[in-house]
Amino acid sequence: MDELIGLAIIISIAIVAGGVCGLVALVQLNGLKQEIAVLKFKLSQYELNPNTVPSKSPVNTQPDNAKPLNRADIPASDYKPASIKHTPLPKVAIKKPSSIELLFKQLRAGFEQNWMTWIGAIALALGGVFLAKYSLEAGLLSPAMRLSAGGLFGIGLIAAAYYLHYKRIVFEGFNNYIPAALASGGFMTCFALMFLAYNSFTMLSAEWAFIGLAVIALCASAMAIKLGPLLAVIGIIGAYSVPIWVNTGSGQLFSLLIYVALVSVAAAVVAHKVQRVWLWYLLWVGHIGWYLVGLTLFNYDTVWLIGAYALLSILGLIAIARLGLGFNTLEVRPHSFKRLVNLFPDHGLLLAFMAPLMIAMLLSLFNLQWQIVALLSIALLLFLVLKNSRWDAWQGVSLVIALLLVISAKQTYAFDDALFIFKNEYGLGLLLALGLSGYGLYFGNKYPKRLAFHLLASLSVFALVGTLYAMIPNTALATAYPLWAVLLCLMSAVLIKFTQNNTTLWQRFSYWVGANANITLAITMLLSDSGLTIALAVQVLLLSLLIKKYSVAMP
Repeated sequence: MDELIGLAIIISIAIVAGGVCGLVALVQLNGLKQEIAVLKFKLSQYELNPNTVPSKSPVNTQPDNAKPLNRADIPASDYKPASIKHTPLPKVAIKKPSSIELLFKQLRAGFEQNWMTWIGAIALALGGVFLAKYSLEAGLLSPAMRLSAGGLFGIGLIAAAYYLHYKRIVFEGFNNYIPAALASGGFMTCFALMFLAYNSFTMLSAEWAFIGLAVIALCASAMAIKLGPLLAVIGIIGAYSVPIWVNTGSGQLFSLLIYVALVSVAAAVVAHKVQRVWLWYLLWVGHIGWYLVGLTLFNYDTVWLIGAYALLSILGLIAIARLGLGFNTLEVRPHSFKRLVNLFPDHGLLLAFMAPLMIAMLLSLFNLQWQIVALLSIALLLFLVLKNSRWDAWQGVSLVIALLLVISAKQTYAFDDALFIFKNEYGLGLLLALGLSGYGLYFGNKYPKRLAFHLLASLSVFALVGTLYAMIPNTALATAYPLWAVLLCLMSAVLIKFTQNNTTLWQRFSYWVGANANITLAITMLLSDSGLTIALAVQVLLLSLLIKKYSVAMP
């Protein structure tokens, strides 16, 4: 009996709340109708007399019998027009609102216009959930029947929303948000009931609950393409949160990342169709969040999985979003340093994937899997640079990855073998130095105005050989120095040769800096104290003579 009384009280409260909400909505609707009627009346008057301009009646200050004044009766001097000095208005700098400010304004405007609609949707969802939970606790029906009734209620809301959208029934004063609100309430009801059946009453296994919640969330995202972005928010958040609510107990990193990847693909399609920037923000947060969780769960046997996830994420969320599925070349024109640095969100997403990966590489053991992942990362970045010149700064990221790859090596062998300079990290460092320099020289010659290519060609050998020099023990330096000195001097000669061609000012400057750095490093490894000082002075003198001989103007 007490349960029935409680149910009656809940139903009464719901009826009263619905009546209050309906009364408020009716008052607002009547006010809008009155304003529309006034606007229609003014518009009809303007259409009848478009040339009439409302003005106040002039006040007659002359007596009734006064003779009207003619232009000839007034002295000519009175008709001289006064000189009007046009003072230019001061220019006021109008600050353009940022994208985040515009986003908050749009959200605020949408909430102010449709807050009653969405409160009703939330009330419907909570009503379905609480009704199912109350019926379970009170024992009114069997558990299967109670959950089935709640599920039918949610599906009914979704079906009603689709029917209203299909029939194009427009609700005056609500901007047609009623279908989206009904669908949102229906999906939230189904989602909550599925979780309730799994978590509170153990009526579903973890695997089936996981599948059911994922299907509901993905269906909400798919339906958002028709009903609008707010429904997409529910679908995206629900899909990414499924692994939190349901733990299958398998602990498989592969299954988790595959699920997150599929959800991200579906969310990207929805965000592209709905055309709302903040849906991309939700996608990025969910995708990167689970990527960071995966980094805490990986072991040395799943390095390839984390690396593949990061590289495929860069391809999907950055490259394909900009270039399309065909990886079409976007632009090859040069850009200023400011434009290269200020590129949102590409740089932020790249660092979000690459920085944790490189930190994990430094903290882990140096093995073949990490080498392959790092080399693939360098190759991917250098490939994408050729497709979009706004990504030229990524050449610097590839050089940093190469340096970290060399630094992360653990030296566990003796230096008795003279061929050690061609093995392990020493041989890898030389290959990376020559490869990056050759890449920069070739494409720098092809795109002479893109400075990043010239900087990569100039600094790669210096940076990598200098890193190897800092790592090598003093006892083994005598074996490695001849090869490194020859390589540095040859690279300096190549760079000096390139400055003699028809190149740009900054290209010549970059190559002279690289040649100077290589010679300095070669001298530093050989000499010390006063001998090094004299050698550096001679080097500066020789470089000054070459600059004057070939008329290389320093910027």
